[in-house]
Amino acid sequence: MSSDKNKKDKKDKKEGKAEAADATQVQASASEAQGGHPIKISEHPKASRFVRQAREAAGLGGFLIGGWMSLSTHTLAATLLRAIVAGFACQIVVWAVAVLLCRHLIIAELRSREHALMQAAAAKMEAAGRGALPPAGQRAGAAAAGRGGRRP
Repeated sequence: MSSDKNKKDKKDKKEGKAEAADATQVQASASEAQGGHPIKISEHPKASRFVRQAREAAGLGGFLIGGWMSLSTHTLAATLLRAIVAGFACQIVVWAVAVLLCRHLIIAELRSREHALMQAAAAKMEAAGRGALPPAGQRAGAAAAGRGGRRP
């Protein structure tokens, strides 16, 4: 009986993995169908340059500060080793922060563009629906002028 149960458990696990793989494929195909693709910082010109420059500055700064702070060891080898380790540690920490920051900035930039495009599309639809009406500020002034210049 236990062998039947083990076979059934293995079969259920395989089916679960297959369902998970199907769900992943559906999500990937839905993303592709919408024309979207994952955001890559390495493909964004400003973000990739920012991350590279931040890593360079952090590595150099960490190396210099680590070397300066370890000068009291009175040995060149220990000073250099500590400076290299400090530079590497600073570079890794700043890289992680820069990537996180760039992700948020890229998403904010995309949302801003989407909002601007939605407003432009709404304005075009509104203009097409009304005909050739002037903007709202100009219509209010014209209406007030028609009533003798009085505003309610």
